[in-house]
Amino acid sequence: MTTPIEPPDTRHDDGDVRRMLDERARSVTPQGTFADIEARLGEADAGRRRGRVVLAAAAAVVLVVLAAGLFALGEGDPDETQRIDVADSSTTEIPPTSESPQTTGQVTTTDGTDGSDATVTTSSAVDSSDSVEDPDVDTADEPPPGRAVSELTPVRIDGIGAISVSMTVTEASAATGQDVAIDPNSYLNGTGGCGFAQIDGLPGIWFMVDGDRITRVDITGAGTPNPTDAGVGVGSTPAEVRAAYPGMVTEEPHLYPMDDESRNLVVTDPAHPGHQIIFSVHQGAVVDYRAGLSDWVAMPEGCA
Repeated sequence: MTTPIEPPDTRHDDGDVRRMLDERARSVTPQGTFADIEARLGEADAGRRRGRVVLAAAAAVVLVVLAAGLFALGEGDPDETQRIDVADSSTTEIPPTSESPQTTGQVTTTDGTDGSDATVTTSSAVDSSDSVEDPDVDTADEPPPGRAVSELTPVRIDGIGAISVSMTVTEASAATGQDVAIDPNSYLNGTGGCGFAQIDGLPGIWFMVDGDRITRVDITGAGTPNPTDAGVGVGSTPAEVRAAYPGMVTEEPHLYPMDDESRNLVVTDPAHPGHQIIFSVHQGAVVDYRAGLSDWVAMPEGCA
């Protein structure tokens, strides 16, 4: 007969249970106290804040560099530099371009460990120079555009272009920007009084002067047609002159007639008392004419 096998006695007393629990507790790696865990969480949060600080500082640097580029069209001092100062890292020197204005910038950040976000401050100063005029360009004596006298400038009853009778030759030169020069050999007595002036390059235009004051304008037709402001001049017929000045033309005999048609056509204008235009006509056409102060225009032989 087989003898039954008794199962092992697995019961433990209280002492055995305590020993088992102590062994189990010693085999588990300690995870730290609550304070340790809180500190680790704080370090992780601080790391995230530091990441935000770095991103903010980088963005500020980019903004300052872009601002410096916008000022690059101005003029600056090549001996100066553009500065970007970062408080928690280093100072970066950026040399300016030769055309950039003097610019300074500063970026200041905190490390963020005190719980505050990064603080960014910038400042800039721009020194722009005033425009400088070219010292080699002298426009003080230049006449206004279109004031110079040419062979096509119309003649008025009281002058030509920017020149009016009663002006001095100095005033006429200033008005046109051309040299209105008196021919010293043209003076009747050689020392002043009646004489003639001319603009170089315009052989058909003469200015009668009394001393240095212009009294009349003579158009001789020598390569300078110069019509009047009414559209007639050298080559015009008597009929055309009368049509240009209706009711203002009278006829006089010519002092030196060349043919039966030689005559003077005298124009007087009530709007310009004391002034005349006299057209000399030979062979049916105007050969020359003179305009200005009546007493001087009436002199057929010039200063003689």
